[in-house]
Amino acid sequence: MRFIREKTVVQLTYLPTIFPVNCYLVEEEDGLTLVDAALPNNVKAILQAAERMEKPITRIVHRRRGFRTNETAVPFSGHGHLG
Repeated sequence: MRFIREKTVVQLTYLPTIFPVNCYLVEEEDGLTLVDAALPNNVKAILQAAERMEKPITRIVHRRRGFRTNETAVPFSGHGHLG
């Protein structure tokens, strides 16, 4: 997954040259907000990117079916598919 950082926002792109699927990690004081959770098979790469940023994912906006960060629920806002 491609990782591009611009100040407090990281764009993650799956299959950037074939059929790009993007999601974004927004860095905030208390953690990261994941915007558009991409595809279910991208979970591992998204969690690795959060680990690289050394902050937990604390909020998800537009979560797709199949995305789980751990055994506890992550606050959700916005619309989309609830997994």
